[in-house]
Amino acid sequence: LFDLLGNVAEWLADDDQENATAPLAGGNYTMPAAELTSGLVERAPRAERSRTTGFRVVVEIDLRAK
Repeated sequence: LFDLLGNVAEWLADDDQENATAPLAGGNYTMPAAELTSGLVERAPRAERSRTTGFRVVVEIDLRAK
């Protein structure tokens, strides 16, 4: 669970593509453990690149498909 909350902050999908910022969820490994919560969402510049910011790839698999 701590790896999910505190490894890297994750970029979230944002419907407002015109906005110069995008939402980030979670914390990163440089933050104190007391600040890591699953509800932590802030906004950051879209052009920001950092070792503490990333994204998760989610693939939906239909296990009932043959």
